[in-house]
Amino acid sequence: MLQKENFADNRDLYVLMQSPELYKKYNNQASSLSTQLNKYMPTTKSSGLSPEEIYENQTVQNLLRPEVGDEVHHKNALSLIGTMMANADDDGQRAIINVLEHNGVAIGDDIYNLLNLDKRSHNELHKFAQQQGLEIQGIGGKGSRGLAKRVNESKDIMTTLDLLQDYIDYGIPLLTEEQDRLLQESDSRKAGQMPDRLMQRADQTGSKSIDSVNQEGKNVTINAENVYMEKAVNGNGNGHSKPKLPRRRG
Repeated sequence: MLQKENFADNRDLYVLMQSPELYKKYNNQASSLSTQLNKYMPTTKSSGLSPEEIYENQTVQNLLRPEVGDEVHHKNALSLIGTMMANADDDGQRAIINVLEHNGVAIGDDIYNLLNLDKRSHNELHKFAQQQGLEIQGIGGKGSRGLAKRVNESKDIMTTLDLLQDYIDYGIPLLTEEQDRLLQESDSRKAGQMPDRLMQRADQTGSKSIDSVNQEGKNVTINAENVYMEKAVNGNGNGHSKPKLPRRRG
């Protein structure tokens, strides 16, 4: 069983436990995002795709990659799920993964668990998660509160599984609601920074969209505010089969 003592940074351990196929010597979720985009949306001639398919993939990649100043956020915190797994034995870790899979929850550096946020929104979302007890904080988790505090203290797998289900049922909806609010605020800030001539041009041209782009194994819908990639992804380390990849870009 993996031990925290063997890692200089707990986040490296958490990535290895939650998404082992994406583990690197140093944790970097932006790099993991890039790796997965290149895998699922190849843009090289050697991919064997047609020029049209390559263009479609490049369009999607451009929308899903972080903009200048963006940071890549783990929607389900590495520390919370990682602490649950680190406190469990091998059987307990498998039970945790089973609950997550059953509920369709993406973890670690899985692309479905990554979201691009500007720095201000990213900091506010982490602050909200900590205040709501949905993220481990402090050295050894001693600064955690609420559910996160109980997760950090739990050494009993049945208690941990109950806390995990509470997080899934109540914590994730809270985080999603706050995430959407912050994304809307970020969109408004960016719109307010656009020169009048660009705003006028945007009004004239309307939303750019690619609707129902079909390729083998995936269906992509893109518009100015929301991006969804539907694809069956196999072999991601957790056995997840998730139908939708949401991303918002400002």
